[in-house]
Formats: sequence, structure tokens, C-alpha cells
Amino acid sequence: MIRDAFSDDHAGDPIFISQNMISKRTGTFLDDLTVQDLETGLGRPVIAADYLSQVLHHLGKLASPVGA
Repeated sequence: MIRDAFSDDHAGDPIFISQNMISKRTGTFLDDLTVQDLETGLGRPVIAADYLSQVLHHLGKLASPVGA
């Protein structure tokens, strides 16, 4: 379902998901896919975050010039 929703939208941009979507025990989604499987299928980074501050941190790193 996630794959369908983001398959052609803003290629290369990261997708942020809730850490709660991933099993702490197995490291997979309910359908047994890993975050890496989803990244490979979408061709873009998938970042699991617990808090909005983590999302903002990642976005800040993307917006910062290299070496800053």
C-alpha cells in the first residue's frame, strides 16, 4: 500500500514513516517487508522516525550544503 501511494511521486525525495509501523522484534512491516525492501522498491530513502524533531533533523541535513 505504501509502495502504491509513493511509486511515482517526487522521485528521490525521502519518505518518513512512523517507527511504530515496524516490528521491534523482527524489524519488518506487517507484510514482512523491511525498510530496505521498501527503499529498493521505491528507489528512494525511507526513514523511520519516532518524533517530528527527528524528521526535521533529517530534512535539515538534506537542506544543508555539503561540508557545512
